[in-house]
Amino acid sequence: MSWRRRVIAIAAACALPLALSTPAEAAVPSAPTDVTATSSTPTSITVSWAAVTAAPAVTSYTVTATGTPSGTCTTSSTACVITSLGSGSYSVTVTATNTDGTSVASTPVSRTFAIPPPTGLAVGSPTSSSLTASWTDVSGVTSYTVTAYSAATDGSTVATCTSSASPCTVTGLSPNTQYWLTVKVAAPAGTNPDSARVTGTTSTGVPSAPQSVSTTVSNGAITARWSAPSSNGGSAITGYRAQAWSAESGGSVVDFCETTSTSCQITPLTNGTTYYVAVYATNTAGDGTSSSRISATPGGSPTAPRSVSATRGDGTIAVEWQAPATDASSVTSYTAQVRGSASSSAAVIGSCTATGLACTVSGLDNGTTYYVSVFATSSSGNSSSSSFVTVSRLGAPTAPRDVVATAGNGFAAVSWRAPLDAGGSTIQRYVVSAYRAAEGG
Repeated sequence: MSWRRRVIAIAAACALPLALSTPAEAAVPSAPTDVTATSSTPTSITVSWAAVTAAPAVTSYTVTATGTPSGTCTTSSTACVITSLGSGSYSVTVTATNTDGTSVASTPVSRTFAIPPPTGLAVGSPTSSSLTASWTDVSGVTSYTVTAYSAATDGSTVATCTSSASPCTVTGLSPNTQYWLTVKVAAPAGTNPDSARVTGTTSTGVPSAPQSVSTTVSNGAITARWSAPSSNGGSAITGYRAQAWSAESGGSVVDFCETTSTSCQITPLTNGTTYYVAVYATNTAGDGTSSSRISATPGGSPTAPRSVSATRGDGTIAVEWQAPATDASSVTSYTAQVRGSASSSAAVIGSCTATGLACTVSGLDNGTTYYVSVFATSSSGNSSSSSFVTVSRLGAPTAPRDVVATAGNGFAAVSWRAPLDAGGSTIQRYVVSAYRAAEGG
């Protein structure tokens, strides 16, 4: 065999094994299984899984928590902790890596943060409108919410407060009332549960201000009236005090009256002087809030106007009078009233009001008899009415009386007396006629 053939044969023998050999495929690990995820702190998740058997052997695992913000951790063991997470829900997956590559991700596991409530909740420092809750703070928590409920179970939410740390005061509560308080982690947010409810009772408060305060005045006195406060402060009201102040604000208390009812009279006061009246209520906790001050000026009630007279006109009655004999200086106006009968219970047909001593009632019927009276008005109210004055209907006068004629030289002197009835109006003139016959003519 020539040397050329020998070289070809040797080369062919060496190439044969290479042509028959197939390269081995990469052995990438399978996805991890039995993945679990738990919240170890308010901002971290502890993840564990079953080891993956692979050849080549797994060199590391990578855990990914997808959320806001996302996080990862890498380890060669079968557990790791992802830190610096936020609130809400996360989707957790694990991959395995060896020298041939990385596996597909494991089946996602969802994890929503649910941070246990803090321990050691206690309720104290009661006031008439607030309760203060305290607890043991939790590392990593940035906000807590305290809720006041109306019952030990269920019930309605009455009020809340939020704090970055213990304690927190719930306000806006009613006095002398029992509430049930809980605390929970507010941030980091999540499905964080309430703690067990702890009870607390607000203290008794003072009453709020009496309502609808009003006054009436009389000779040297002011009578105050009111309705009960909207809140008694959680304790029964034991009394009220009405005070007459010397000024609308500031000033001093001139006099007062006390009562367990809803009215009392402040006396003695000076007629014609303006006072400012306010009322407050009292319970076992003390004096409540005072009402706003209202002005009142005491004064004696005037007597009835005097010497009333009435003069009839065409559809009118002009009325005049004199001032009352008593407390005339307190009178602010007078009112004349016209009725169809001499009874104070009869309907008023017409009236007029004046600050002086005369006024005219109009719109009347000339053919009707009327009855007129006058009363005075002062700061303390109305006086009694004067006696009635009768105003006859308007008609022709009766004949003049006792007519006497005396003959003279070409004339007759005639005299007479006025008629018994002037017809309800002043007689304006007389007409004398001379006849040639006793009748007719």
